[in-house]
Amino acid sequence: MGVLETPTTHSRLAYGTDLVVIPAAAIVGPGGSVTGIDITVEMLEVVRHNVEQQQGLEITLIQHDIMQLSSLNLRPDYDAITCASAIPLLADPGLAIKHWGDLP
Repeated sequence: MGVLETPTTHSRLAYGTDLVVIPAAAIVGPGGSVTGIDITVEMLEVVRHNVEQQQGLEITLIQHDIMQLSSLNLRPDYDAITCASAIPLLADPGLAIKHWGDLP
């Protein structure tokens, strides 16, 4: 994996124990940013600890319901939104994905 040539933004939904947040931040590189969103306090604490061990990575962690992202007023310029293992846990995965695609 290498650093992308232009700064990018990435939102990782339901990040769990951090299999993607830190590697994604390393990929987007300097000038890019990653936002991790998860509903559980426990996951937030694990990932926050891991992020604190890193230097030079632009990572924002938010505790929030990924089905209600519009209430966060997120910046509209994400290049990628990822969510993997949490999709089967959502009450209506299709609606969630449509909602994420409709974010400004």
